[in-house]
Amino acid sequence: MDDSQQLLEWRTRIVSDLETDLQSLIKLQNKIRDAKQRLQHIDGLLSLDDRQTNPPSTESIETEDLLAACKKIQSEATEPLHATELRAKLLEKGIPLPGQGTEANLISRLHRAKDQFERMGPGTYVPVSRGIMEFQDRTLMENDSKYLTDRELVELWHDNYPDKLYLNKQNTEGVFTYVRDIRRNFNQGTQGHGKRNDQGEIVGPPETLSLPYDESGRTYRYSYRWVEACERIRSKSKKGDKHDNK
Repeated sequence: MDDSQQLLEWRTRIVSDLETDLQSLIKLQNKIRDAKQRLQHIDGLLSLDDRQTNPPSTESIETEDLLAACKKIQSEATEPLHATELRAKLLEKGIPLPGQGTEANLISRLHRAKDQFERMGPGTYVPVSRGIMEFQDRTLMENDSKYLTDRELVELWHDNYPDKLYLNKQNTEGVFTYVRDIRRNFNQGTQGHGKRNDQGEIVGPPETLSLPYDESGRTYRYSYRWVEACERIRSKSKKGDKHDNK
């Protein structure tokens, strides 16, 4: 037997083995699929039985109770908690979550409670403190004559409201992220921030963009993306004001 014939026989044997294995794999995949379907069916029956014997308390808890629990957890934290951490602590305390209990459901509920919670960043909401929020806005309104750096703003806010969260968190680039986000909201006139009148009411975004100052008293930009986000909302607000005045 020459080498080529030997190779052909090996190839034929391998192809045959492969076809057999493929058939076995198909049968196994079908078996797994059927098992998953049976498992889902059983889980559904168990879930139904659980709902009948232990009615879900999601409907029994009022929105205010959930928000009160979120406020308590955030107030006890050393820094603002992301919704992921907040959700975990709510579950630890046995507090039912809205909707299907997902992180998105929790964020949606907090986002709708704008009179009670302020968005500090993506997925991060903290209890609104009208006093400190107005104070923050006032300091930003006056800062073009005081030239305080973000670090100095953090310390000023903390000195005047020591019982509130200490917003000294920095990213890897040294940016005080909460000051950046509060300044963005102030520039946009959103999330409970903006230019204030003598009565402390928000009247919209400031006339000129509030920018951070460095230690030499010069302004800079956190990023062009940040500026674009501020200007985009500001332009919409200005268009709305013009429309309202017509």
